[in-house]
Amino acid sequence: MHDQAALRTEGIAEQLRTPPQAAATAAEGHRSPANGFPDQVQAPPRKPKDEAPPGEKYA
Repeated sequence: MHDQAALRTEGIAEQLRTPPQAAATAAEGHRSPANGFPDQVQAPPRKPKDEAPPGEKYA
């Protein structure tokens, strides 16, 4: 199931909106929850693009 669909249909979004505030960690490929709930869902930083300078690729 797509992560946005899971947020809506499985009640995840409601739990992130309801006090006490829940926290979660998302995998690298599932950044949408982290974008929608940046204070509660942590996701690893994005990988740099291939054309990124070497300092960003190996930082």
